[in-house]
Amino acid sequence: MKKLLLSLFMLSPLATILAQVPTCPLDQAPNVVSVAINQEGICTLYAINMAFGEMGETPTWCYTDDAGVLKIMAYEPLYTLMNLMEMKVDSSGKWLSVYNEGEGHPMVDIYSIADVIWALNDNENPAEPTYTINPYPGYVVPGSWKGGQLEFEADMPFDQFPLSGEGFPVEVLPYDSLIGFAIDPENGAIIRIPNKE
Repeated sequence: MKKLLLSLFMLSPLATILAQVPTCPLDQAPNVVSVAINQEGICTLYAINMAFGEMGETPTWCYTDDAGVLKIMAYEPLYTLMNLMEMKVDSSGKWLSVYNEGEGHPMVDIYSIADVIWALNDNENPAEPTYTINPYPGYVVPGSWKGGQLEFEADMPFDQFPLSGEGFPVEVLPYDSLIGFAIDPENGAIIRIPNKE
């Protein structure tokens, strides 16, 4: 009976996730992206990038609680992310930016930390981004949080079109070089940063 139960466990999704967690400390693993949350019992959020199929890498998620216990999640707490490259929290602790390469082109999603914490505790429904900076067919490079705004560089006119998350109309062509922008997540306003043009 014990052999049967062990065999059933080894076929379960949880066993697959556990087998793919790096044996070295998570912060030192090359395929792990982490960010300090330090709110409501959640210390550090980790995304472990692993290849599944041809569409890219869907991360396995885990986090450490304030007792230092690692909790592996059997679901995705953030909505539709593949090839995750970077996560950053703003200085106020209200916003999380996530840079991912999606299905082959880069995007930046901005999440409310409150929504992320809710999703980590919900065990079923992922948090959806408040804003998605999708430069398709162009390119975006994430910057850093400064004064409550996320700075980034892109070769598309983000200050001339409303954010849709769907990219730009086909008649809009990329600039020849990257332009500096900043988005205020409190209202979605995007401005150009003159010294980065």
